[in-house]
Amino acid sequence: MLTRGEACRISGILDKVCEARRKVIPGYGKEHVLKTIYILSKEPTGRLKLSKLLDIGEASTRTLLKRLREEDLIVVDPVAGAELSDKGKGVFAPLLVSARIFRSQVPRLEGWGVPVFLCVKNMGHLLDLYGVLRLRDMAISSGAEAAIIGVYTEDHVFRAPGMDIRELKRSIELILDRNNVMGGSLIVVLKDGEDTAYRLLAQFLELMCGRKD
Repeated sequence: MLTRGEACRISGILDKVCEARRKVIPGYGKEHVLKTIYILSKEPTGRLKLSKLLDIGEASTRTLLKRLREEDLIVVDPVAGAELSDKGKGVFAPLLVSARIFRSQVPRLEGWGVPVFLCVKNMGHLLDLYGVLRLRDMAISSGAEAAIIGVYTEDHVFRAPGMDIRELKRSIELILDRNNVMGGSLIVVLKDGEDTAYRLLAQFLELMCGRKD
């Protein structure tokens, strides 16, 4: 389980890596930093490939990697590319274990195209603390065209307070089950790209730290 202290540490790193320096704001956001961490946790990746995966310029990617290296969170091999350092693996392991982002279209969710799922283990309490309307507003402000927010219970039932989604409920449950999502997870279904999910994850980390009003 991702603890409050671990969430605060990661959130602080995101702030530092994304801070303006000499009044210049980086050409990337927290969502790009988080996506980079997930990519590098799987395999070493070169700067050009990473730039394409993040859909940001090469100069911005270079700055992002430089700042992660300054924090000793990555190591860079001239041939293989960048990968998480031992420190980086230790810092981000709780997040990588707790939070998953994936696409799924089987079974199909009518009217949702290929939705993106953000699943955060043991973070269902955020729904109790802040309410579904607050979390849905956060998803929309993060760029989502539409969002379904709920909890996948320990008995593998998807519950979305305040929404009549009976036609979608079974399909969502099947997707979560087929992707081995843990019971007790906070679930956000997004009708948009992955960047929105990573942006929202950064905000959830801030909520865990009590940094959002």
